[in-house]
Amino acid sequence: MKGKLWVWGAVLALAAACPGCGLILAKAPFDATGNYRGKWTGTIKGDPDTLSCTASFSFEQDDLWKIFQGAVLNGDTVLNFTCLSTLDRLGAIGLPGLASMEVSGFVAQDGGVNFGGSTLEGDVKMTFALTGEGSDKDEDGKMDRLGGKWTLVIDQPDYPRITITGNVQADAL
Repeated sequence: MKGKLWVWGAVLALAAACPGCGLILAKAPFDATGNYRGKWTGTIKGDPDTLSCTASFSFEQDDLWKIFQGAVLNGDTVLNFTCLSTLDRLGAIGLPGLASMEVSGFVAQDGGVNFGGSTLEGDVKMTFALTGEGSDKDEDGKMDRLGGKWTLVIDQPDYPRITITGNVQADAL
């Protein structure tokens, strides 16, 4: 019993000596592992029209990192550009049919979900980032919804850079 008291005393002394260190042991509020599908809206830089289409995300959450106030995410992002609102942009500005790439990021203790990635397919480079929030509406420990602001930059030969910014909402499947 004295051994356990000594360990807890050391932990409490460390926490008192290091303000904020107690938060190191906090973990993400939900598990984001799973598949999500939803809708993105956004605008292409220099174009006032709002576009929208489908988005899907697939994540694996690595809980080995939860000691650092969250969890690491690895997965895939697919943004579709073949919806009615985007079809006329495909040929005109070189918008691809879809943007698909591996992403990585983290789930923070406050439910913030941040991830991004980059891919090079032939001469086309795409870079994606999302800063958002997840939620666990039914409180089962799993993320039910992801929403946030996103940016996609596409660089390709023979076309000017395409920068799309907007919002995304996706629900667990």
